[in-house]
Amino acid sequence: AVGYLYWDDGDTKDHIDGVYSLLKFELSSRRLTIEILHWEYFGLSKLGKVDIFGVGSNVSNVTVNGKKVDFTYQSRSATDFSLLSVNVNVNLDEEFELTWQETPQFDHNVVTT
Repeated sequence: AVGYLYWDDGDTKDHIDGVYSLLKFELSSRRLTIEILHWEYFGLSKLGKVDIFGVGSNVSNVTVNGKKVDFTYQSRSATDFSLLSVNVNVNLDEEFELTWQETPQFDHNVVTT
């Protein structure tokens, strides 16, 4: 999945002169990246928290820019939603990578011969 965030002051026509910020968010294979496409509006400074819905099995490890971070993971059932919440507290004027690992869930009722 890919999404974009455009941010300017919302009042002036400074965007015509390039005074805005544009970020690209991309999520693929347990990896979220934020790429800076344009950075000229400085009113957008920090990203505090990331919530990712629809995460697969149990999350066992999360890193932000290669460093382990605390997280919460909630799953109601195999057919319901799951949510990964991470307090990232990163500056948005720097590129960003969030990754996670999942622990497979085993069906204890399966019998093999």
